[in-house]
Amino acid sequence: EGVLAELTFEVQDGADLSKAVLALSEVEVTPDGFDNRMLARTNFNLGTDEHFEALIPSIVWAEPEAMNYGEAMNQTQFGPTTAVEGEFVLEPPLGTVLPAGDHTLRVSFTPVDQDKYRPVSLERTLTVKKLPLIISVGNELRKFGEPNPTFKLSYAGFLEGEAPTDLLAQPMVSTTANVESNPGVYPVTVNGAQSNNYEISSHNGSLTVGQASVDLSWEQPPAVVYGSRLSAI
Repeated sequence: EGVLAELTFEVQDGADLSKAVLALSEVEVTPDGFDNRMLARTNFNLGTDEHFEALIPSIVWAEPEAMNYGEAMNQTQFGPTTAVEGEFVLEPPLGTVLPAGDHTLRVSFTPVDQDKYRPVSLERTLTVKKLPLIISVGNELRKFGEPNPTFKLSYAGFLEGEAPTDLLAQPMVSTTANVESNPGVYPVTVNGAQSNNYEISSHNGSLTVGQASVDLSWEQPPAVVYGSRLSAI
């Protein structure tokens, strides 16, 4: 049910220990796979030939596996257990959706019988992985001499309820083609987007510049008499 810690002292003859205090803090106990860390500060009043015992509840709490951004913390993944009757408080609480990155989880256990057991706290590190996000730019066409069109972007990978406005930096679209570029196919690239929660990749497109069309005007010529010569009029 717990780990028994016995503290013994050697006292010199004539020493007055009536007001002596032993302070323990930041104790780490890890015998035989049992792990309790960050024990609260404890003071012991000392006296000649005295020894003191502290019973610490044994808490089983496995290191959590990495999870993806968007997943909520649940009891199956993060539920510490103990044979001692009491209450666990997890920070952050179950159901929390954490941003991508490394996070410190802390569980505090308060036993019902605090005369026999002491409260304990443990910490674990949880890694939340970024989700993949693909930003694509569509292919476009225009004629020689025309300005470049407005390029359209599409996104694949956003969680429900999230949108490009949730990015830290918006994507930028560029191409080497300008209004004077000769007919041909030019690359269109997208870059610059940034996010804390998404691993961003891009699919580039192309701009096809076609030959310019020539507008011809030719009025309907008047009728002529057979045998007449054609003229420029």
